Amino acid sequence: MNVPLVGLLTTLAAGRGFGEQDSLFRSLLRSARAEGCRAYVFTPEGVDWASGTVRGWVADGRRWRRVTRPLPDVVYDRIVNRADARRPTVAETVRRLKEHCGQRYFNPDFLDKWQTHLVLAADPGLSAHLPETRLLTGTEALTDLASRHRLTYLKPRASTQGRGVVRLSRLTSDPWGAYLVTTQRRSLRAPSAAAALRLAGPPPDGLVQQGIEASRFHGRPFDMRALLHRDGGAGWRLTALVARIGRRGGVTSNLHTGGSARSGAAFVAGLYRGRRGRAARTLVALRDLALRVTGPLEAAFGRFGELAVDMVLDGRGNPWLLEVNARPGRRALVLARAWKARRLAGRRIFRYARSLAEVNDPCG
Repeated sequence: MNVPLVGLLTTLAAGRGFGEQDSLFRSLLRSARAEGCRAYVFTPEGVDWASGTVRGWVADGRRWRRVTRPLPDVVYDRIVNRADARRPTVAETVRRLKEHCGQRYFNPDFLDKWQTHLVLAADPGLSAHLPETRLLTGTEALTDLASRHRLTYLKPRASTQGRGVVRLSRLTSDPWGAYLVTTQRRSLRAPSAAAALRLAGPPPDGLVQQGIEASRFHGRPFDMRALLHRDGGAGWRLTALVARIGRRGGVTSNLHTGGSARSGAAFVAGLYRGRRGRAARTLVALRDLALRVTGPLEAAFGRFGELAVDMVLDGRGNPWLLEVNARPGRRALVLARAWKARRLAGRRIFRYARSLAEVNDPCG
């Protein structure tokens, strides 16, 4: 196959076309051409199984132009709205596309936070880097963790962009004493963990997680996002490392809640100013930890071409795994002005797509 046909599968944002993914898709289509692939964006509704064709879109200057193309040789799943993915018509089309393309369908799973935690916790080399995490099925798990850790977090299993995250900070040395309950919008005091849960409102299908006593940057929380890609058939590579810096007093470092971003290498060098050896060791530790998650996740969930691994450094500089995102955006790269890495991310997506098309038998 000389020119593989790659379909970027998504859903439409109500009244906003491709929404936040619009510029990403334009960039990806340019990368496809640079890597010798043909590509188009499509939705489940555009698939016509009877004719074996797809009604999709390609970028035409600043406009999107509708086109009819054959079913893709390779599918890159960019459905980022979980509610859309649960719609029966969408789920059925996704099922049939996976059946049609087999191993040429990549990034097939959203990565539920609890299931991901269980997979990574089963790996001896990763378990020591995971915060203690439990399912939130009542007050018992929260009361237990909050009594043993100064910081505790409540997280929805399926949230993105920091939505619904609540932080509990124990204010006294008494493990059963007062707590500060902090959301993205307000802070309240509670006399007990159970009372804190009532105030916060338990997230649906929630998790309770040990908070890491993390390093801070001028009083602001930060985490490190490693963007990983398969580079053709050469295996996984670190494409970019970016520091995401939250607003002062914020619950998370997520960029959608007022954070900023910087080059990871430059940020770590500034964090350990004057200690170049320490900075270099920290960057290696972050890279190695991020790359180590790829094997267990692919063994459990299927073939991926891209993953974003979010980590935090504790007060001693040790890296901890917070979560893994299977369909990350590029906002951190844009805010960090990491233009070379942004282009490389797109190029690697299509190098991988080409390797899938060349190695495997034709779809169908």
